[in-house]
Amino acid sequence: MAKPLTPVAVKSAKPGVKRLEIPDPGCQGLYLVVQTGGAKSWAFRYRFAGKPKKLTIGPVYIGSGKGDAPENAAGAVQAPDPILAAIEAHKATTAKMLSWVDRYVKLENELPAERRRSDVSREEIVETDDPRWIEAEREVGLAWDAEAAAAWALLEVLPTTREGLLILIEHAVSSREPWRDDWQLGLLENIAEALPQLWQEGRL
Repeated sequence: MAKPLTPVAVKSAKPGVKRLEIPDPGCQGLYLVVQTGGAKSWAFRYRFAGKPKKLTIGPVYIGSGKGDAPENAAGAVQAPDPILAAIEAHKATTAKMLSWVDRYVKLENELPAERRRSDVSREEIVETDDPRWIEAEREVGLAWDAEAAAAWALLEVLPTTREGLLILIEHAVSSREPWRDDWQLGLLENIAEALPQLWQEGRL
C-alpha cells in the first residue's frame, strides 16, 4: 500500500508560482493544496452521477507530527471504528430493501390488477388479494423505513480511523440515488470534519 503524506512532507511543501495540488498516495482522490501565498488545505476529488466533484477541506494545521498521539504509543489498543458497523448496517438494510422492491415489481407484473389492490401504506387490505402481494406491500414499507433510518443514523457517526475514513468515502460516493443528494452531502461534510482531526492525531 502506498504511504500517505506525512506531517513533515506537508510542512515542507513549498508554494510555487502557481497553485499546487499534491496527491496523497495513501488516499485516492485526496490532495494537499498549496496556494501561491503559502496557505494549505485539503481537497478531495470524486465523481457523482458521472460528473467530477471537489470537496475542499481545511485549512491545514501542522501540529507536533504523527507518532505523538496516544493512539500511536507502543502497545496501545485502538477501539473499533464505529463507522464500520454503521456502514454495514446501512448496506444490510439497503440490500434487504432492494430485494423486496425486486420481489414487489415481479409480483406487480405477474398478478392481475384484481389480485393486488391492497395498499398497506393506507391501511387498505383486500382479503381477496394474493397473500404474496399483501406481504410484499407490508415488507417493502418496513424495509424502506429501515433503510432510511440506517442511512440517516450513519450521519450521526464520525470515523475514528484511516480505514473507516476511506470506507466512508467509498460509501459516500458510490450512492447514485438522485433523491439522496442531501444525505450524500451530509456524509461528505462528516468526512471534511473528520479528516483534519484524524490527520492531526496521526491516524491517517
